[in-house]
Amino acid sequence: PRQSRYYGDCIECMACSDNVVRAGLTPKFKDTHVLCNMLTYNDGPVELVHGNPVGKFVQEFLPPPEVDEFRLERCQLPPGSACSLKAVDGVSILVVIQGSGTIEESTADRGSAGIVHEVAVGTVQLVCA
Repeated sequence: PRQSRYYGDCIECMACSDNVVRAGLTPKFKDTHVLCNMLTYNDGPVELVHGNPVGKFVQEFLPPPEVDEFRLERCQLPPGSACSLKAVDGVSILVVIQGSGTIEESTADRGSAGIVHEVAVGTVQLVCA
């Protein structure tokens, strides 16, 4: 709550917000005074969030109920396997952090196959609604 955070290797999803205080990693405005005043340097155990299974290889991580701007799904596929991700009302971002493979677009109304994309570590794919 109203504190800066660092968790190590992670994905952080943020709702629409105007409360970003930059630390100088970009050429944008840096408010060093505010940044130094808000840091607590408290450490301790981190509360890990465990996803809920929504498919054979997919877990869903939901934010608190008052935040409806995003949700996160984690898909871990063993080699040679496949899964389908359900369509959402909005834009999605696919980030490949391990392995490689293909993704295939399909149209929900027709169920037909579409374009096939090769993906590998580092691929970031914008998926339109």
